[in-house]
Amino acid sequence: MTGAARISDGLDSHDGLTLLSRFVEECLNRVDLGEIGEIFSPMYRDYDPIPMPWGGSVNHPSGNVRDIYNMVTFLADPRVDALFQLEDAFQSNDRVGYRLFGHGIVTMSDSGSAQADQSADHLFNTGAPVRPTAATMDVQYRSVGIFRIASGRFIERWGAVVFE
Repeated sequence: MTGAARISDGLDSHDGLTLLSRFVEECLNRVDLGEIGEIFSPMYRDYDPIPMPWGGSVNHPSGNVRDIYNMVTFLADPRVDALFQLEDAFQSNDRVGYRLFGHGIVTMSDSGSAQADQSADHLFNTGAPVRPTAATMDVQYRSVGIFRIASGRFIERWGAVVFE
């Protein structure tokens, strides 16, 4: 495939595969909010935003970089234990395609906090096939998508997410 690179090709520091790896490892797995501004443009636009508790509202996320900050903040909650793995990625010119898998366990609040229970309930109010029935919920996440890069940062994304 001419013009395409695989994630193992080791390109320079502003390349899309490096940005994608940094997003998965630093933002999603290490929940580092400080990296988001380095990886995503302030003009970032997601054309297929995920309707989750970190959006503008549960069913109407904003589709901008604020969603990324809210998602990472959600992952930092001590009741959320998640790990994400980049299964495949490629780059062609200013586009980066990927397959991402995530697995997590969300612990319902012991204190009966309405806010904690509401956040956990929202996780399953978005098309996920399971509902919380116990003290913990097991969630699997699969995503495929394409990021577009401009000026060394992600500026657009198209994709799909499935919760299992």
